[in-house]
Amino acid sequence: MSTEAKIREIDTEIAQLENELSNVKGTATEVYSRIVGYYRAVGNWNKGKREEFKHRVCFDVGNSEEKEIVAEEKVAATSEVKVEIPVAPTVISTEKLRYLLFSSDYCRNCQPVKEYLDGKYISYESVDVSTDLGMNAAKAWDVKATPTMIVLNNNDKVVCKANTREEVMKFFEGMKVAQ
Repeated sequence: MSTEAKIREIDTEIAQLENELSNVKGTATEVYSRIVGYYRAVGNWNKGKREEFKHRVCFDVGNSEEKEIVAEEKVAATSEVKVEIPVAPTVISTEKLRYLLFSSDYCRNCQPVKEYLDGKYISYESVDVSTDLGMNAAKAWDVKATPTMIVLNNNDKVVCKANTREEVMKFFEGMKVAQ
């Protein structure tokens, strides 16, 4: 087989592959995203919302250049505030702690937290953020989501903030009660 024959054979094969590639047919993919509080297929959105979706940007705090600056500002603004959930057992007297639970009747994650606290017979102050008074209290304590449990010491300093049932459980499991 001559070189020219090989080249023609390769060119023929390339032309066939290009023809197949131009006729590739797949299935349409449904993309779901959150819109006004619930998930729907983007294809069913109105024109304005679809245009808004095109301009959405995912924000990654981990890659943010301002991460260190924001963290330093938060530490300065909340001096001596500990918001981490203890993972190792610590000795805390429960008589000196006060629990605030910011919740709403419409929050699906609030009920499990309430049930956990009630099941452990933990006395807490319930703050309903759906009221003006509750919303003002949430702003004062910098609560951004429900549920949020804030644990305060006897000086009203924040010992812990927890936002899920698992975080609340982790706090109480990691705490040894002083006798």
